[in-house]
Amino acid sequence: MNVLLIGGIGLGHLPRGGEEYKNQVLLRKLQEHGSCTAIDTVNWKRDPGVMLQIFYHIFFRTYDNILISASSKSVYQLLRLLRHFPSLMRKTSYFVIGGYFPEAIEKGIYKADCYRKLKAVVLEGKILQEPLLKAGLTNTVIIPNFKFFPEVSLPERSSAVCRFVYLSKICREKGAHLVLEAVAGLNREGLEQQFEVDMFGVMDEGYREEFFAALSPNVRYKGLIDLINDTTAAYKELAAYDCLLFPTRWKGEGFPGVVIDSFVAGLAVIATDWNMNRELVIEGETGFMIEPENAAQLAASMKKLMNDRTLLSAMGKQAREAAPNYHINGVWPAIKNVLEAR
Repeated sequence: MNVLLIGGIGLGHLPRGGEEYKNQVLLRKLQEHGSCTAIDTVNWKRDPGVMLQIFYHIFFRTYDNILISASSKSVYQLLRLLRHFPSLMRKTSYFVIGGYFPEAIEKGIYKADCYRKLKAVVLEGKILQEPLLKAGLTNTVIIPNFKFFPEVSLPERSSAVCRFVYLSKICREKGAHLVLEAVAGLNREGLEQQFEVDMFGVMDEGYREEFFAALSPNVRYKGLIDLINDTTAAYKELAAYDCLLFPTRWKGEGFPGVVIDSFVAGLAVIATDWNMNRELVIEGETGFMIEPENAAQLAASMKKLMNDRTLLSAMGKQAREAAPNYHINGVWPAIKNVLEAR
């Protein structure tokens, strides 16, 4: 099988976001099952050579499949051109990244006709599919987000201190400020000895000063965690925590891989009721849903788990049981069906 993969891959370095992570995993799996040529679009706005590569490989090379897995804005511009070449559209599948695409179709920002003749529009959940079906896009396929991950042995967790972890970009849109506000509120109640929060992620330089100024003694920034090259060590480190904090309100949020990571590590999740989170996190079973921008609800949910370790343990167990649904090997048959469809 000869495949061309176009998207933000971040070749040569650790992934700096969900798009790069997903595409690195997809590239690795495609290379295991055949020949795959990758065009990395990470720097396409600054490097005109990227677009030249894309046009050369699309129009002057022959591939069984063309997979486009990139942000919807850049994909739209490319598909406006490709729709005039039906033979190319019939071998092209668009793996939707993030949650903005259906909204753009609904509002007419993107014209549905540009996607109608694609081989497949691959979506990560039902919430994303409904607006597209209304727009007449019947070529949609649901394939959840996926990762490579090993079997992780869960450690004995301390009952003395509840350990929370944040694993997203350190910025306001992902809710880093809400974590700090919730911690400050709990500390004012005199609970600072009962919990701690470690925060991992790429630092938004525009938020750096505000972030470090608001840190409490029981909150630590711990840089990045390598979930690509040393997954066993990374998940072992995550499994030492009790609960993931994911209070995002980023408008482009799709099917967050960070929640899959928490499931693999057997962590409960406290997440905002935002985009696809409600399809992943089952209220009262694998975690709690809170309103966006509601630090008080975040603090209350954290406090509930601090006070009910039996519930916390049960949520972690159910999260762990859900993890295999998102392993790349489990999802691969659905991807293969897309590639082999005629």
